[in-house]
Amino acid sequence: MNENELNFENYLPNEQRKNNALYSFYAAFLLCAISIIIGIYYYFELKKYADLEIEDISTLETVYYVSTILFSLSIIATIIFFTLWFRRAYANLRRVGIDIENNDSMAFWGFVIPFMNLVKPLKIAKEIDLKYDFILQKINKEHKQNLNNYSIITAWFSVYWIDIIVSRLANKTQFISMDQMVEYHGYMLGSYTITLLSIGLTILMIRTISKSETDLEQYLKLEELSAPNQ
Repeated sequence: MNENELNFENYLPNEQRKNNALYSFYAAFLLCAISIIIGIYYYFELKKYADLEIEDISTLETVYYVSTILFSLSIIATIIFFTLWFRRAYANLRRVGIDIENNDSMAFWGFVIPFMNLVKPLKIAKEIDLKYDFILQKINKEHKQNLNNYSIITAWFSVYWIDIIVSRLANKTQFISMDQMVEYHGYMLGSYTITLLSIGLTILMIRTISKSETDLEQYLKLEELSAPNQ
């Protein structure tokens, strides 16, 4: 494929969707960090309560659970905004004339369908990164691919799955006694810490694979501005 075979007329801008995704993950990162900080304090107060050193932790417990609810709502927002950005980034490849290995709807369903979700999002993320670099190399011979991108994408997806597994195990932990409740809360703190790492890597992954996409959109804007002068 040469540059003349690329057709950018049907390309849909994705910068705002990328920013929306990043902002939602920034908010989730902040709320997760706040939940961890409050949770650590709650954990030690819960231990004191279990040892009968203090009589009431209801206020702290309410504050902690409110923080976790807000964090959970932010996660819902990240899912929505990430999917909107990720799918358009993938679909735009087809719109400009690049063959893609899946229907663009798989940018969403790839995370949902059992067994397929073990590999499909990783493959699509790598495909997006590779093929946007291919486009940029066609329109800018000086563009060089960042070979570290694959490592970042792989790290993102690996921690994403570790987070899911640890979260499910922690949430399945049952407790009856106060000591078991303290232990359960310790598991949840560990789970939130991994989630915080997962969010951080997702932010890095979005910024990494969207760089070529952003460069392409800047090139298209310059082409549009210079068109009337030609």
